[in-house]
Amino acid sequence: MLKRTIALLLAAALAVGGVSVLTACTSNAPNEETTTVGGNGGQLPGEPAPNEGTEEAKRFDYFAADLTQYVTIDRTAYENDTFILPADLEVTDGDVEEYVRYARFTCRVSVNGTDTKTTDKPLAWGDDAYVYYRILVDGKEIAAASHMDDDEPTRFGLGSRGLPSLEEALIGLVPADTSREKPAVLNITFPSTYGVGALAGKDAVAEVYVAYSVRYTLPEVTEKFLVDDLQYVPQKTFYASDEAIIKEFYEYVEDYLESSVQNAVSLAKQNAVWDKLIAAADFISLPEEEVSYYYDQRLSRIKESHSSQAANYPTLDEFAPLYMGLEIGADWETELRCQVERQVKIEMLCFAIAKMEGLDKISDEDLQREIDLWVDYYANQSNVPVTEAEVRENVGLPELYRQAISYKVQTFLLDRMYFMYGEE
Repeated sequence: MLKRTIALLLAAALAVGGVSVLTACTSNAPNEETTTVGGNGGQLPGEPAPNEGTEEAKRFDYFAADLTQYVTIDRTAYENDTFILPADLEVTDGDVEEYVRYARFTCRVSVNGTDTKTTDKPLAWGDDAYVYYRILVDGKEIAAASHMDDDEPTRFGLGSRGLPSLEEALIGLVPADTSREKPAVLNITFPSTYGVGALAGKDAVAEVYVAYSVRYTLPEVTEKFLVDDLQYVPQKTFYASDEAIIKEFYEYVEDYLESSVQNAVSLAKQNAVWDKLIAAADFISLPEEEVSYYYDQRLSRIKESHSSQAANYPTLDEFAPLYMGLEIGADWETELRCQVERQVKIEMLCFAIAKMEGLDKISDEDLQREIDLWVDYYANQSNVPVTEAEVRENVGLPELYRQAISYKVQTFLLDRMYFMYGEE
């Protein structure tokens, strides 16, 4: 059996069910906790003016502008408040158990050979279920997500975290009790982080015909399994019982999961706060040059992605809604404009609050934080080290200033708020 480290297993599991939450203000920044805000920045001592001869000079100057001509907000709007975060961002005992089951799944053992097709046994964790299915949301079939009429069934590894709610719903089904004419009807929920935006977070019905299964057993969680199969390295050198090392392992998984959703939780907090402040603010107008800048930037990204998918989606109108996580046929251009205007509203509020609260001065430490984030980003993403000077040149001082202001304001706001997780 191929040995794997638990860190690799968890990383793979996270990749399957990975977290992807839209930032309140889309950014080129390396870390989601830093949200880009607009503006031309200031000037460091001894540095040339950052906007001279660059495209940044064409953008709205948040530092120089009288923002009261564009937006007003009362300080009481961002005093202490309580916000409810999505329940699925909270790490629960069930989440820990799911990941441990995934680790067991990677070390499963065939019951009677991988070529043996079984139809008369209930599906169990570890099995491969070969399934034809259709997905319905609000009673309407989602053709792009349905495979009832495929030539070959789709394989679902029960415990692989491909689609956890469907995998769980399949447990106990006997393949022979289902057919295309009389499929099993299962209630499922797509994760809010599901890769297909139009289905993310949606309750759905799965009509399922299980053609057959290939049966496996999952190993028990013991010290031998953790150390030999997962190559887990215990923190202590001696344990009096399996229970002690197993308890430590579960705590390790819980810590890992909480760390993995940290950025998503941070973004959910930001979105909740900005939604409230946008509703409370009075927007007089928006600088069209900034709206156009972001609209063109996002449209360019959509077109670039479409160029590699043109064979499947011949027109941009077919591709763009899927790219943006909208319903097929949605007015994506109007939605794109709305998203961009929201982004600019956040920028306006960010700088307005910065000026009101004296947070609009960028220190050497503020700037260094943003530079360090970019240096770490390049090192982690491409394994190509970059220097601080290269970051200054390639990212640009205006962008670094905007990110620094954004970080200061968001830290200021989040420190004033209280957050709870919603009910399931």
